[in-house]
Amino acid sequence: INSNKSSIECEYIFPIDYETMAMTGLTITIGDKIIEGKIMEKEAAALKYTDAIASGNTAYKMDFDEKQLDLVRVHIGNLLSGKTALVTTKYVKLLEIEDDSYSFRIPLTYTPRYDSPDKTGQKGKAASHPAVSKVPYKWHLNMHVVSSEPINRLVCPSHQVIT
Repeated sequence: INSNKSSIECEYIFPIDYETMAMTGLTITIGDKIIEGKIMEKEAAALKYTDAIASGNTAYKMDFDEKQLDLVRVHIGNLLSGKTALVTTKYVKLLEIEDDSYSFRIPLTYTPRYDSPDKTGQKGKAASHPAVSKVPYKWHLNMHVVSSEPINRLVCPSHQVIT
């Protein structure tokens, strides 16, 4: 929710397991307006985003962090005062098997492992950021599981599961 008196640019950064997940969709909903994502060349997408913002329109762009492949950045530009942006992502993921069970993990927060590199480009020292147990936004997960074997139960040790 933009609680400011003027338009803002939001940046939503979230982690993704890029080795076992593939993003298949991104939708931004603002009021009754739904913006569906489409794949574009990075430079063309940046230009289209900048042009839309300069024209007074709300726009978004998403890109992967080139230095940290496990981070996705979504920018929502010119989010009007009082408006709420709902970010919906869609993924496919190969489920891992642990102890005769499928395992699905998705991180909700990201803590850098290292501080920024120094001027010589050397990796920084280990970061000392506190763990975050609560996030300042609502988060929902809907899953559709396809398996060649019957699924006997769904369990989540940290969240309620509704089937």
